[in-house]
Amino acid sequence: MVTSRVMVCRWRSPGEPTCSVKSYGYTPRYVAKLRYREVNSPEGRWVSLELRLALEHIDKTFAEAESRIRGFLELLREERLDWVEVLISFMDTVTALAPPYTTPGAEVRVMDTGGDYPVTDIQAVYIG
Repeated sequence: MVTSRVMVCRWRSPGEPTCSVKSYGYTPRYVAKLRYREVNSPEGRWVSLELRLALEHIDKTFAEAESRIRGFLELLREERLDWVEVLISFMDTVTALAPPYTTPGAEVRVMDTGGDYPVTDIQAVYIG
């Protein structure tokens, strides 16, 4: 039986991000997956994020992968980025862990309502 390890990171603002490693009985077809939702309102900003990184698809050590992912999460916590910057930062992070010439590409879905208080949803998959 194949056992794959996946780093799963979650963050809901204003809390702290959490990361753990989970084992699965199959090999994921992705290098990394991102689900990101940002809701803006007159009361403030709320962010929800889930990031999954399939460790067998990366070219770096676990420590380096964890460091890069935590750096990405810190950037999101400290900076107010628009959805384009979030997506670019995600792709920069994961392509540093698995170069683009080693993968079939990426699939991205973005929904942004615009306006004074936009709601943004990003679903991105860096295919393994």
